[in-house]
Amino acid sequence: MNTLIPDHSPLFRHPLVLFDGMCNLCDHTVNFIIKRDRAEIFRFVPLQSPLGVALLVQFGFPEDYRESFVLIDEGQAVTKSTAFMRISQKLPQPWPLCALAAVIPRPLRDFVYTRIGRNRYHWFGRHNYCEVRTDDLSHRFITAIPSIETKRSDS
Repeated sequence: MNTLIPDHSPLFRHPLVLFDGMCNLCDHTVNFIIKRDRAEIFRFVPLQSPLGVALLVQFGFPEDYRESFVLIDEGQAVTKSTAFMRISQKLPQPWPLCALAAVIPRPLRDFVYTRIGRNRYHWFGRHNYCEVRTDDLSHRFITAIPSIETKRSDS
């Protein structure tokens, strides 16, 4: 049975970046975002975590999806170059300028993204396990499926 996380869940108050927690390039990308996201807009979810799998399924991806990081924001899930550009738009200057890449046709942008993604383990390495953050940034990483509150009507 798939867990359905309601749209009104506090989980969705922040844009969620679902990333491959075993990929060194993905870890570097997450750290890049964190370093520039001083307003702490983003939250991060490893794709391998229970929450990552539940969100993948909820948004129509296979449970074992690892082709790209996934950005879930305002009820929509986007991947590849589109996710990259949307994330950059929420970061301080000069990073929103990356959205200018939209002038490049998406199939071409995604082709480049896919080539890098397919070779990321070979070029950048990988962990044998998904690391859990224990530092002062741990509040930005979410792995567990939030408990779902049920509303009761008192008569």
